[in-house]
Amino acid sequence: MKNVAKTTLVLSFSAICLAACTTTTHQMSHDGQKFESEKYKYELDKKHMVAIERANRTSSQNVQTVWINPPLKRVKAKDN
Repeated sequence: MKNVAKTTLVLSFSAICLAACTTTTHQMSHDGQKFESEKYKYELDKKHMVAIERANRTSSQNVQTVWINPPLKRVKAKDN
């Protein structure tokens, strides 16, 4: 019986912590400014991708590129 109570308590606490973590996406810092992660966004770095693919086409080797984690660049987010 004690084991069931402990398991229930641990699962309840885990669910509460998980729910608390999912509600913290758009909060402000203590001084009212945006967090550093909200000041920037990441976009595909098309120039870098084109350069890599061009190098593959002009290479004497038989190279095929498959982008699993394409290169990203950090750009400033627009203020709303």
